[in-house]
Amino acid sequence: MKADYVIENFEPINAGNLKGSFDVILASGLRINNCRLFARPNGARWIAFPAKKITDAAGKITWKEHVEIRDPGILRVFRDGVLKAIDGMGGEQFACRMRGARCNTYR
Repeated sequence: MKADYVIENFEPINAGNLKGSFDVILASGLRINNCRLFARPNGARWIAFPAKKITDAAGKITWKEHVEIRDPGILRVFRDGVLKAIDGMGGEQFACRMRGARCNTYR
């Protein structure tokens, strides 16, 4: 059976709440490159899609995501599935991630 979400190219990052970047492949074959994993010290985690940085005339910075899931229920299912796939990175791959090395594929 094909995994619902496949995580590839996970790269650990330790910059505040930003914990990593990765690509995700959905069962449909859709690939979303350069997603980001965020986590707060209280344990809250979320996924961000690739985004473009926008600076307005006043210097205010905002981000425009390239991918949007508008339905909150579908977004929750996606987020939970991707987080589960990331949590499933175990064994040798987990050791790779913990060393701070760029890692390959996780299902």
